[in-house]
Amino acid sequence: MKNLFTLVMLLIGGMLMAQNNEITSNNTNNLKPEISWVKTKHDFGKIPQGKPVTITYEFTNSGTGPLIIASVNPSCGCTTNDFTKSSIAPGKKGFITLTYNAVAVGNFTKSATINTNADPGQIILYFNGEVVAETATN
Repeated sequence: MKNLFTLVMLLIGGMLMAQNNEITSNNTNNLKPEISWVKTKHDFGKIPQGKPVTITYEFTNSGTGPLIIASVNPSCGCTTNDFTKSSIAPGKKGFITLTYNAVAVGNFTKSATINTNADPGQIILYFNGEVVAETATN
């Protein structure tokens, strides 16, 4: 009787583990968001001092699961951001907009770290250019 009970428990446990593995496998294999960027770098060239400039990075969720942009973290306080805050369905597009406040004259290279639920979970977008004094652009 004891052996029969042990056998039944092993069979039930094995079935539960197999079912759990199947569910986990289906969730990880079939619902993977993936980001396909139009570009990840931008060169503004020469821009006038005191006039903010904006770049919009566009992407498509080329995966099979919903894509979520968890956060956008610019490298400095001179850059503000906006981004698609709702879940992006497979095949749909989203955006990240970065606005740089061109105060200091000279060359600049800035970045923003993007955190998502895709793999890899983090990507860095870059932009650069040269801020020129207002009199130099006239």
